[in-house]
Amino acid sequence: MSGERRKLLGFDQRIRLEWLEAAAGHAASGKSYDEMRDALLDLLDGVVGGRRYASARSKTVTVLCRVWGA
Repeated sequence: MSGERRKLLGFDQRIRLEWLEAAAGHAASGKSYDEMRDALLDLLDGVVGGRRYASARSKTVTVLCRVWGA
């Protein structure tokens, strides 16, 4: 990096671009926060570990919803 400082946006979960795009699509289509959350939980089922609540998957969805949701 030769003296350059990397600019980072801090998330506490690993976020893939396609997940951000999906969240943006749901937000742009006018889905409510709860509808967007449910759709993203379904999208990440089997991709990010854990149950629907209090898990890595739920925390990842929370990050996505905070970026694009209310």
